Amino acid sequence: PTAVLTDSEAIGRLCKQLPNHAAFEGLIVEVNSAELIRNLDLAMEAARQLRLHKVAIAIDDAGPEWLSLTDVSNFPFVEFKVGREFVAGCAEDRLKQSVCRRMLERAKFYGSRTVADGIETWSDFLTVRDLGFDLVQGSLFAKPMSTEKFAHTCWAAPHASAGPPLSRSIERLSIAGGSAEPTETGEQPTKLSNRGTG
Repeated sequence: PTAVLTDSEAIGRLCKQLPNHAAFEGLIVEVNSAELIRNLDLAMEAARQLRLHKVAIAIDDAGPEWLSLTDVSNFPFVEFKVGREFVAGCAEDRLKQSVCRRMLERAKFYGSRTVADGIETWSDFLTVRDLGFDLVQGSLFAKPMSTEKFAHTCWAAPHASAGPPLSRSIERLSIAGGSAEPTETGEQPTKLSNRGTG
């Protein structure tokens, strides 16, 4: 909940657990879009303070409600993660494509990265790639898994003769022109070539 973002003790404990190494690029914390909207001023101030500690806030499950915010200056959120409600099936749904385009325009205006969540088919993947999303995530690339299973999968990959299931998805994805970046959840957000995102 956004209340945690203003708990100085909780933030202090979090910051102490972060790696103190030049190679550490930072931590991204996803916060539900609806909750951010309800506590926008509080969340924005917390996000600005957290950036000082290499902790950034991403908007999870973002939707059209963000399109009505026209007076937000110094936007502190690093990522728009467009919800599967507007991503799944978008290849065949022009209304969903229209919502995604407007979300991409808003994110570009704020200078935020975009993630299409809920990619389950190659047709949806190709659609969001062509729309201009920076990253994609969904079961097409990997099912959600525990941190332990994800780590085991990564470590086992070089030693397995056939490779783990997600390696085949990555190989197929590379044909479509993308590369992959793992996350803590085990799903495979996939970095796309920047088409129309500047």
